[in-house]
Amino acid sequence: MKITFLVIISYLFAQLSIAQRCGCFVDENASADYLQPSGRTTATINFNVMVLSHGIEIMPEINQPVVFKFVDTPSVKPSCKNSYHIEVYDETERRVIYAFASASPDNLPYSFPKSDRAYTVKLRVQASSRTPIDPGLIANQVCYREMVVIVRPKSKPCDCIINNGKNTLVATGSISYRGLQGLSNQHQYSADIYFVNKSDCILKIESITIGKAMGSGVNPDIKLATNDGSREARFQGTLTSPTLVSTFKEGMMLVNVTIKYNLDGKPCSQNFVMAFTDSNGKK
Repeated sequence: MKITFLVIISYLFAQLSIAQRCGCFVDENASADYLQPSGRTTATINFNVMVLSHGIEIMPEINQPVVFKFVDTPSVKPSCKNSYHIEVYDETERRVIYAFASASPDNLPYSFPKSDRAYTVKLRVQASSRTPIDPGLIANQVCYREMVVIVRPKSKPCDCIINNGKNTLVATGSISYRGLQGLSNQHQYSADIYFVNKSDCILKIESITIGKAMGSGVNPDIKLATNDGSREARFQGTLTSPTLVSTFKEGMMLVNVTIKYNLDGKPCSQNFVMAFTDSNGKK
């Protein structure tokens, strides 16, 4: 029984050794962890080169290009060639979201889209040949070495105006006059406003004010996130003002609407011009 157990163990070790061999590599027994030591791969973030090692964690900003590069890979025989692979696994969605292979070791870019999760990046060099290389090996047999990097993207700073000078909030819509509200002498207006969050931060609408009306305005309790399906929202409701709002014409009647909001707690305010309809239905 003991002899049988030793034979099995010896066989498994022999298979492991074979699995690590590669007939394409000049050093057919290049270690399985060849790519894993520090310095054999790098990542460039905003022109800064970061030396990688197996299991290292990096934190670029979301949507910031990260360029991975193979610096030192096993040498191959003349009849073979290397290809360079990147695979990105989303730990939250539990699936591969990106895979790419290149003939060049210098340029494997990817931009990580979300900051609420971790990504596992597998970098692999793979050698291949169309013909058998060694009588004891078939073509392409376990001819790869790989390493893993953990990426945790950071949120970008929350600014009211984003880098290209555009507003973080887009609001479009129309306002129409409804008349006086009972005995309160408050003028009522119907609002139909469509919001889009253009930032990479959580955006919360805190008030909507029409014209030059004083006060805090109407709080629509709208929160816009950063996922594709939650960046947009619509407000249909009533706004009030103690006086008639001022309108102006540029081919049609227009009115100023002030939106106050915050980006992850940072206060912002923007003025928008929207179409206006008076009590007679004129625009």
